[in-house]
Formats: sequence, C-alpha cells, structure tokens
Amino acid sequence: MQRKMKRSRWLIEGAGTLGAINAVRAPAPAADFSYKLAHGLPVDNPIHVRLIQMANAVKAETNGRVEIHIFPNGQLGSLVSVLEQIRLGSIQLVVGGDSAYTGLLPVYAIDNIGFAFSSWQQPIDVMGGRLGSYLRRELLAKGFFAFDRAWSTGFTEVTTSTKPIKTADDFVGVKIRVPASAIVVELFKTLGAQPVALDGGAIYTGLQTRLVDAQENSVSIIESYRLYEVQSYLSLTNHRWGGLTMAMNGDAWNALGPDIQPVVRRNAIKYANLSNNDTRLLNDSLADKLRRQGLAFNSADTGTMRARLGPYYARWKKELGSTAWDMLEASVGKLG
Repeated sequence: MQRKMKRSRWLIEGAGTLGAINAVRAPAPAADFSYKLAHGLPVDNPIHVRLIQMANAVKAETNGRVEIHIFPNGQLGSLVSVLEQIRLGSIQLVVGGDSAYTGLLPVYAIDNIGFAFSSWQQPIDVMGGRLGSYLRRELLAKGFFAFDRAWSTGFTEVTTSTKPIKTADDFVGVKIRVPASAIVVELFKTLGAQPVALDGGAIYTGLQTRLVDAQENSVSIIESYRLYEVQSYLSLTNHRWGGLTMAMNGDAWNALGPDIQPVVRRNAIKYANLSNNDTRLLNDSLADKLRRQGLAFNSADTGTMRARLGPYYARWKKELGSTAWDMLEASVGKLG
C-alpha cells in the first residue's frame, strides 16, 4: 500500500512537472501589435525605468495584445534618424527632446526658449495646456501622434572645464556643446558664447578632447553621463527646460483602435507623471553627490543674462508666430 501511495504521488507530481514543462515550452501567442520605442537616455535614467513599467502595464492590461519594446541609449540611431524611421513606420514610438521635433514642426522649439519658465511644474503644465494641445494638433498633421503629458529631465544647467559661469560676461568666448536646435544655438550666441551642436552620444568625447569647454544639461543627465569626470564647474542657470515628447507613427496609433488606445494613453500619462516626480527628487538629491565627485557649484546671476535677450525674444516671436508665442506669454508672463 505504501509503495502504491508513493507511486501515485510520483505520478501526480510527475504529471504536474511535465505539465509545467509543457506550459513553459508552449509558444506564447504572438502580440497583435509589436512596437518599438526608441530614446537616447541611459538605462539608469528615471525616464527609461518608467518606460519599461509603462510597457509592462500596457501588455498586462491588453492581455498581451500590445508589446512595446524599449531601445535606450540611441541604439536605433540619433533622434533625427529615429523620427525619419517613425515617419516610414519601421519604428513606431519615440521619446525625444522637443528640439528634435523642430525639423518636422519649427514651432515645437517654443518650450526651449531661454529663461522662459520659473518653476519645475510650470513648463509641464504649459505643455499639458493650450500651447501643448496646439503643438500636438500641428504635429498630428505631419503624421505623428503626440501624447498628452510631457516627460521632463528638469531645468538645464551649465558645466564648464575652464571657469564658473556667474554672469552673462562669463559666457563670452566659451565653446559650449548644445543640441542641434537653432533656438538653443542662438541663445548662447546672444550671450556671447560659441555654441557647437553635437548629438547627445558625443558630449563626453567632445568635452574630453576639448572640442568644447562646456555643455548644458539637467543635473540628472550630467550625473548619468558621468560628465563630472571631464568638467570642473556646475553653474545653476536654470536657463532652459528639458522637455521630452512621446510621439508615435500616426498610422500605428490608429491601428490600435478605440479599445486599446485609451489603455496606452492612460499609461503614458501615468508613467510620465511618475517619471517627472522621480526626476525632480533625483535632481534635488544629486547636488551633494556631484560635489563629492568633484564639481564646484555656484549660483548664476540670471538677471544679467535675461537683460541681453531682447533681440533674441523679438526674433523668435517672429519666427515661431504670434499664435504660439501669445499662448506661452499668457502662461509665463511677458518675455523681452
């Protein structure tokens, strides 16, 4: 009897084990939609972490019908290249700095205007309000569906290897890396610097080889790119907001249909909000760490900088158009 019981137990347990093996080996049903999402940030950045969580949530809530595969660190190419691939449909989604969209829609540069915003939340609210809605409608006409909530890396600061930036005069002659955005390039030209446009992946090498002396990025990007290894000073200028937009090939968005679109949209907003809070807390916590890593901090007299930007604001109001400019000034006050 005991032998039979043992054998019976083995058969039951063995059947369970074989069933588990078969379950593991059985191919999972293919997703109805398998999409690629590209971005240029490192894997330890809060935006990447929350994008992974967003993709997992979308997959779970659609019962596996939608899979979003995340490609960080510019693995699929520069943002300009990725946007072209999205237009063609070979990549479906991107989270990219707003300056990258100006090749499609020049007015999208407006949230990169220098010294426009005065608090962490203000630009997020502006891009979630009338101005953001206007920009998204314009982008949709170009074949790109943009999601409602901005992703933020925070305000950009200036790091240098030669001297701290304390007043506008300290910018004169400084070779500074900037993104390939005319509105950012002209900001630093107006301040007397010599801006050099480099892709994000080239920042460290550009600083290391002294192609440039300085760069501008948020504190979290400065830390994650290890720029403290090739820079000496960090000047708190808060001169530009680092906003990113999640955009999607319009046909790929339409293909999801009305049953899936709300799931993707809701999770995009949820995880953008979580990421923005993560980044704010991270930026606040990194100052001491960066000091220990060798960066000398100083506060900048931004009043001396804004005082020189009258021609800059006048030019960009004309360039971007009064419709978007008036919406911006309605939220942030008069510029120039």
